Amino acid sequence: MIISALAAIGYKEIQMIFIVLGLLLGIIGIFISLITDIWGLIPSKGGVGLFLGTFNPVHKSHITILKQFINERQLDKVYIHPTVIPKMHQYLLDKGMIEIVKEEAGKRYYEKSASADPLVNFFPTGKVFYEAENRVYMLKTAIEEAGLAKKVKTPNWKLICWVLFLTICGILVENMMDFHHTIKIGQTRHRHC
Repeated sequence: MIISALAAIGYKEIQMIFIVLGLLLGIIGIFISLITDIWGLIPSKGGVGLFLGTFNPVHKSHITILKQFINERQLDKVYIHPTVIPKMHQYLLDKGMIEIVKEEAGKRYYEKSASADPLVNFFPTGKVFYEAENRVYMLKTAIEEAGLAKKVKTPNWKLICWVLFLTICGILVENMMDFHHTIKIGQTRHRHC
């Protein structure tokens, strides 16, 4: 900061130092950037992998990708997890653009709502969606049939339920505290009026 201030005042020697330092730092930045780009091209080996998706339903391509993932990265273990409700479905449900019209035999059936854009395809992979626990069961079966059960772990539903329960409790407590705070502020303002 001092160097830039002195350079701005007009000291020629400081201006030269400022330019040289700028060029030098720029070259170092480019060099570091190139090293990290090259490093990123080299896949890491070993450790733990995550494979996330909807798996609606799991199919041979998922298992092929999983095997390739394990072999190429030499992974010790892979945790695989289907999304409970895909983010896009949840967003569209919240916005009222799609709705669940039926839940039957472990599946959810979606349709566009009346307020949805008729020109948009909200269901490129289909309107039927298996419930998460059914997708986990299908995943476990496919993983066992592929001989990957020792390396691949599926979700522990008891743990997931506890995490969801605690998350919901936290949200409820937070909302109650906000509501209580709002009422207190409202009462305080009302008393002063």
